[in-house]
Amino acid sequence: KKSFSQAIDKLHEFTTAQAGVNSAAEAKELAEVDLKQKSGRLDEVGAIKARAGIRERYRKTQDDLKTKGEQDEIKLQEAELEHDKQSQPTLAQTAADARKKMDALKARRAQAEKDLEKGKEKAADYDKDVEDAAKEADAVQQRQDEAGIQFGIGPHGFGNRLTQANEALADARRVRAHQEGFNQKNRDLIKSLDEGSLPEAEGASALADTRAKSNADRINDLGRTLPAKREVIGIREQGRAVAGGLTDQTTELGATAQIAQELNPAVLALAILLPRWGIG
Repeated sequence: KKSFSQAIDKLHEFTTAQAGVNSAAEAKELAEVDLKQKSGRLDEVGAIKARAGIRERYRKTQDDLKTKGEQDEIKLQEAELEHDKQSQPTLAQTAADARKKMDALKARRAQAEKDLEKGKEKAADYDKDVEDAAKEADAVQQRQDEAGIQFGIGPHGFGNRLTQANEALADARRVRAHQEGFNQKNRDLIKSLDEGSLPEAEGASALADTRAKSNADRINDLGRTLPAKREVIGIREQGRAVAGGLTDQTTELGATAQIAQELNPAVLALAILLPRWGIG
């Protein structure tokens, strides 16, 4: 899209520059006529005719340049429209894919947040289990100490009860540690998404949506305005032809008047105008 805009800008620059070149060339030719007249190589009548011919020729050249510039701009915009139409499906799909990726990351974060909240509840329960198991182990230890028993005295002795209490405490701690590890993984995942993947995906989605929408808007704009621009170019071309014809007639009449002042007005004016009017 940028390349088409640059091409149109270059076209405008070229048209403006060429118009300047044409104006300079016209001025040079007019100056050469003046020099020939002053040096005696061209008489007054010849100089007047030459100047009129130069002005008419360059007027047509400038009109043709403007018309061609407008036609070339239309061609570039038509090419841009076709390019945009071909690009739109890809841009729309890219936007959809970017949105899908962003939504998936958002869903993943929401699930991690949900799992973390549940994990916190479980961790609180496991903390209570550890606390209760620790109290039980301490109680058994205390009763054993009070009884003065150092070794187990059978399946129901204090030794077995202490072992079982310590194992229960170890199991509760393992379960709690596992839950804490699970919760930390969810915290790390949420942090990673918030600080990296999710903002990138949101930015990519917003950019892709903007590009697709901008391209679609440009397609609609060109599709709506190009037909009118084509008609306007034709009208302008016809208008330039009419205006140019009037300008040429004015130039011709002015030249005739100048010549008439130099020579016999009646004879010379008729000699010049009658052939142009198709008489004689």
